[in-house]
Amino acid sequence: MVILLKMKILLILLLGVIAVAALAGYVNKEPTSFVNTATMEVSLAKNTTQNLTENTTLDKMTVRANNETHINKKSTKSTSNTEIVNETTNNTINSTASTTTSTEKTESEPTKTNSIGIDLVLISAGEFEMGAGEYSNSQIMQPTHTVEIKNDFYIGKYEVTQRQWNEIMDENPSTSKGRNQPVDQVSWKEAQEFISKLNKLENTTKYRLPTEAEWEYACKAGTKSSYFFGDDETELGDYAWYIDNSEDETYSVGQKQSNPWGLYDMYGNVFEWVQDDWHQNYKEAPTDGSAWDEPGSNPKVLRGGFWGSSAGNCMSAERTSKYPTEEDTNIGFRIVMET
Repeated sequence: MVILLKMKILLILLLGVIAVAALAGYVNKEPTSFVNTATMEVSLAKNTTQNLTENTTLDKMTVRANNETHINKKSTKSTSNTEIVNETTNNTINSTASTTTSTEKTESEPTKTNSIGIDLVLISAGEFEMGAGEYSNSQIMQPTHTVEIKNDFYIGKYEVTQRQWNEIMDENPSTSKGRNQPVDQVSWKEAQEFISKLNKLENTTKYRLPTEAEWEYACKAGTKSSYFFGDDETELGDYAWYIDNSEDETYSVGQKQSNPWGLYDMYGNVFEWVQDDWHQNYKEAPTDGSAWDEPGSNPKVLRGGFWGSSAGNCMSAERTSKYPTEEDTNIGFRIVMET
């Protein structure tokens, strides 16, 4: 009994020891586990925070990268736009330069018609031998000399007609009437008045009488013979109204054949005034195609012959004169327009 009691006591003690040991184990174990758990949670929290920070940083980097990409794209677009602007500007400049060059190189139109229907033919600058050369010894056509026409000019395709004169001057002085016949009975001064009014009408100063050199240059049209068609005067009737075919009157302009440069009635029909004063010969004459004139009322040169002229008096180099106030049934003119 005593033994059994002792065994029970021993068992109780043993259970107590076990309980104490178990309790001690729990106490020793659980705080550690708790601390470890807490530490793990703190660590996890730190990791989470770090991850969040890293993610935030990454997000910021991503945002910044995206922004940089966007900026780069904008910059690229801006650069592209700048390039486009530059290219457009360059193209505009090049186009302008090309246009300027093109304008500088543009040639004058070969023909023009002005506001009152005067047809004009372009005559290109060049050199020619002015005077009769070997085909006449007449001193009024000597000495033959080289003249350089320095500038292009337009000259009337036909003599000024009565219709054109009437449109500017509001009257018709002609003896032989006809709208398309050359105006006649016109003095040099009256021709100048017509030209002045025509310039005013078209707000220009380009119209004038041809110089004597310009007239002969245009008439000869690059030839060196007595006439622009050769030296055979029997052919003159194909090109001119003169004593052999005119019946002492004028005819509508442009009925005969033209010269090689497209000018009509350079011979016959009516004499034509030019700008120059009369000189007995070409000694000391200008060689640049300019007018040889001086202030005063000197006689003025007439060229080309008229409906009553002989063949010999219609030669390209033939010339005569009248005073600038004189008018006659055989005198008209054609005009020049500067380019």
